[in-house]
Amino acid sequence: MVGQDLTTASCPVVLHHPERASGLADLLQQFLQQNLAASPKKAARAARLQGEMLFRSAEDPGVCVRICFAHGAIELCDVGDPDDAEHARLPSITSDFVSTSRLTTGQSSPLALLLRRRVRAHATVWQARFLWRVLEVMRLDDTPARVRRTWLLRAAAVVGGAALVYGIVWYLW
Repeated sequence: MVGQDLTTASCPVVLHHPERASGLADLLQQFLQQNLAASPKKAARAARLQGEMLFRSAEDPGVCVRICFAHGAIELCDVGDPDDAEHARLPSITSDFVSTSRLTTGQSSPLALLLRRRVRAHATVWQARFLWRVLEVMRLDDTPARVRRTWLLRAAAVVGGAALVYGIVWYLW
């Protein structure tokens, strides 16, 4: 990537064996493709990722998609046996259909879904950073309503903090 502008880098998303791919694999491929096409910064971030992970269906343990980030591309394929030794070492996300659709449409952030236990993550300490970066790539860019809500929460925190400090100083005086 020497001499290449990272803000315009592309990151192809390839689905192996699309004719017999699961609905989850097809959904993830379409979502990642659209999300990265809409955001060159995210595409550049995804192109720099190196590693593999599993995306599991909470409703059907047999449906599992392996997502491989390597060489500036993302490859997806269905996994036959997600519990074999090779796949057991990979970090994973387990999600039900509703939570996956909320994640992919931007209705909920990955962190909010994790905190509400709608999405479960499994990773070692060493894999957690990679998994977090994958979730950042999957998160849709902020909508104006979400930006406004974040701004209001920050303003409320500043006002509340200032009131607390003022109250402590007034009490100690």
